[in-house]
Amino acid sequence: MGLDIYIETQPKNDLNNDTSRWQVGYFRKFNALVSWVENNVGMVENCELVELNREHLLKLKADLDCLNKENCSEIMPTMEGFFFGSQEYDDFYWRDVDELRELTEQLIENHDFDNNRLTFCAWW
Repeated sequence: MGLDIYIETQPKNDLNNDTSRWQVGYFRKFNALVSWVENNVGMVENCELVELNREHLLKLKADLDCLNKENCSEIMPTMEGFFFGSQEYDDFYWRDVDELRELTEQLIENHDFDNNRLTFCAWW
């Protein structure tokens, strides 16, 4: 068990069909991302979809671009939780930050927000 995070997309004209949703990003035990979503988008509940729009991704990109060892505990803090993983700002944290930065840039450039819904879902 643990914290699994899925970033998925789905056509807006097919929202009632779970099989039309496909994964565009995945993170394991990156609890700081859950913290960021709760602080900037909305409450995160186990296995509940949280919709992300273009403005959310632009804010996330801006936060990731200025993130450093001195401000990470304020901008993208880790959080406690059963099965949520490490709360350290170690190499694993920064590896996840780099992967999230790359994914965020790709989604800002390529995701069709007009026709597709982008969602965040955490499972623990």
